[in-house]
Amino acid sequence: MKILLKKCLSALMLLSSVAVIPAKASEQQINMINDVSHHYSFFYAWKNPNSFGGKYGYVDWNNNQQFIQSQATISTINLTDINLFNVLLGANQDLLYTAKDVAHLNKYLTAGGGLFLVNTAIMQESPNARALLQEYGVAIAKEMSNGRIFSADGEEYEISKQVNLLALDDKYEWEVLAADESDNPVIATREQGKGHVTVSSFSPFKRIQTKGKQLADDFRFPNYELMQPIFKQTASGKTVKKEINLDSIPTDKVKDMGSFQIRYTDYSAHIVEKVLKDYNVIYPELEKYMGVPMAAGHGEGEIFAIDLLATGGGGVSYGKRIGISMFKDNYFGILGHELTHSWVLPHGEPLSGEGIAIHVGSKTQALASKKIGYEKGVKIGSTTLTNRISKAVKAEGFKQWDPINMSAKEGISFGKTITHGKYLYIIDHFETTYGEDVVARYFQLKRKLVPATEFNFTGHDSVWLWSKATGEDQFTYFQKLGIAADKAKVAIPAALAES
Repeated sequence: MKILLKKCLSALMLLSSVAVIPAKASEQQINMINDVSHHYSFFYAWKNPNSFGGKYGYVDWNNNQQFIQSQATISTINLTDINLFNVLLGANQDLLYTAKDVAHLNKYLTAGGGLFLVNTAIMQESPNARALLQEYGVAIAKEMSNGRIFSADGEEYEISKQVNLLALDDKYEWEVLAADESDNPVIATREQGKGHVTVSSFSPFKRIQTKGKQLADDFRFPNYELMQPIFKQTASGKTVKKEINLDSIPTDKVKDMGSFQIRYTDYSAHIVEKVLKDYNVIYPELEKYMGVPMAAGHGEGEIFAIDLLATGGGGVSYGKRIGISMFKDNYFGILGHELTHSWVLPHGEPLSGEGIAIHVGSKTQALASKKIGYEKGVKIGSTTLTNRISKAVKAEGFKQWDPINMSAKEGISFGKTITHGKYLYIIDHFETTYGEDVVARYFQLKRKLVPATEFNFTGHDSVWLWSKATGEDQFTYFQKLGIAADKAKVAIPAALAES
């Protein structure tokens, strides 16, 4: 096997404007799609430059690079104006790539497109990824390096504790772009047609964020200098001029249920009916628990769409659209949580949006599970809140955390245990003291008394609503907990009328 070493480019462009401007003739325009249909990553899938994945990420926003994410079936994607297609290889054995996908990618490579295959299943067997990699003459070896890798020009990068190595088929002429300290390849490329196939044995896209602090303006992924020349080389076989739309490519299959839709791909079609079954069980429990119909962001009934995300982790809510992890034994917990984020709208909960979603999601998970005799779900829903509250009240900084006046407590680092847990503690106290339906009373008052538009719903307003829902003034209670609730700052019209 002939392995060539490539000198990486030394001139790196600086991040500048978020705006997308046509590239100058002398610049290499890169139009990139990040495929997350098999492995959804919240750090890799931002759909526009206003989130840190674009402005602060590994993409060079100096006028000549742009990217969108895609959750669609690969064979359905229009790659005409794309010269870099990044595939996050998923580990789930039920989401297999198809012959149509391979044919589509090969046609794209023949025309000069760049294909970048990224292994995400560190130290895991991945039949899904293995089959696609085999098509291109490479495998992810079981052997591991210590996480120190070197680019072709000798620059060292600390990736993780361990990374897999590549096993390259020697019938192809591979060029090693990065190797471990024993010169074993971890990133390599070769030509196919007019294009390039580049493979990485690990995911080089990891974010760095200091706990408790905002992202700095100069934030970048730690491997920016490593990846820039690799991006450019992989995309070099195809010249693109047309700017791609910065909207993401959604899942390409839709099941219309009348009041809402489920969006999925050819890969996840087998999961749809299970999600629907669980949705139909938990939705009535949510409506009863919240005391009001689904808001979905605009007061227009149920949510617009549920996207199935290729992850075993969490989900995401955009009001009239939510995404849920598809790799679950049961979907009560994730549906309850993400639907709650949409339910509370048009105004989010200022004291802790995650807190209310965790509380309602856990409670309704237990209720829905009990209805169908799913004991595991009952246990998870019941113990989640108890455990989170117990950890929160024991955590250093619990009393100091003030969601109304956060900036006043400088020098204290608050984690999710406290920022979510303190509100869980408060809601649990209200339900224990004033009845299980106190959350429903709170949201009934919120929906009735808080203007839906042109109103800034604050923590002061929320405490006033809790006071009305419980029948007692709660401002003193919140103040004793270190939360600077102020009745004089309540702006709800009904409260102003009382005063």
